[in-house]
Amino acid sequence: VKERRTRLFTGAPVDDFNEHGSSVGDIRIGIAKTLMREEGWKPDLLTRLTWDTDTGDAINNGVPLGNGFDEFRLGFTALKRQDPLAFTATVSYGHSLEKDDLKPGDEFDLSLGVSMASSPSTSLSIALAQSFKQDFEVDGNRVDGTSTDSALLLFGASSILGRHTLLAVTAGVGLTDDSPDYTFSFSLPIRFW
Repeated sequence: VKERRTRLFTGAPVDDFNEHGSSVGDIRIGIAKTLMREEGWKPDLLTRLTWDTDTGDAINNGVPLGNGFDEFRLGFTALKRQDPLAFTATVSYGHSLEKDDLKPGDEFDLSLGVSMASSPSTSLSIALAQSFKQDFEVDGNRVDGTSTDSALLLFGASSILGRHTLLAVTAGVGLTDDSPDYTFSFSLPIRFW
């Protein structure tokens, strides 16, 4: 994370601080279940419960990273296929637990996307992801001005590596002031049964 802060006095900049912080992110563990199969106009409906562990660093070099808190997230995804396209809509809610008298605000997320099969084992995707996060709390008191409204345009690719393993790579471009300028992530989901 690169953070820049400018202190103003009577509208003129007085100090300019540039800081960098980095860390390995939190480990996430989740389970998913298909609730309804696609039939006619009805889409597939999936639910997912995720535990975002507090394994990452919350702060590095004085820069808050957004890691280091236990968070539980429940989400629902609707999936409708029109070969070679698959349309998705996801809504989820995340609740963080307090740690050392600090608690990130609860989060509501919404995303809309489309994926296209480019081969039998590889697909390309594009999505719009919106996130609304409530104010941060310190000692049970909300800190005004810490809520965020973030939007990302995501570009991704995924490929089947084996019978039970998928590799997914995603790059994102921030669309609001609260969004990071860019993001990059990869995941390696493995199905055990």
